[in-house]
Amino acid sequence: MGHIRGMSTHIAPSPAFVRRFNALATEWRSATRFLSAPSAAVAHPAYRAVVALGSDAVPLILAELAEGPEPWFAALRELTGADPVPPTDCGRPSEAAAYWLATPGGVEGAVWFGGGLPPSARRRECVMARRTALIAHRLD
Repeated sequence: MGHIRGMSTHIAPSPAFVRRFNALATEWRSATRFLSAPSAAVAHPAYRAVVALGSDAVPLILAELAEGPEPWFAALRELTGADPVPPTDCGRPSEAAAYWLATPGGVEGAVWFGGGLPPSARRRECVMARRTALIAHRLD
């Protein structure tokens, strides 16, 4: 991935790279489909191997999100350093996927919500937003 006078250029990944990504994604889905804790799914070796593929995996992850919202969000945050999902939609996979897929300028144009908070601070913000929503729901 490069830039030419403000334009982003994407080179299609090699067939071997795509096969490796698909094999890891399939392994990860099979091994974690019944896990209830997202942290366990994100810690799985196949997921970590996808992240280790680097930023070239981002377009393939986004293609996966376009097919259906799976928990690729941690990998996208880790690989891009960005998170276009506002705290109000944290924990809502369909909405989160829509934000990632509709980010102006693609992932390179993604911005952090919450005044430029890094992803770790955003996670805390998301947890607090979920807790607040849960408390409000219980009070209704």
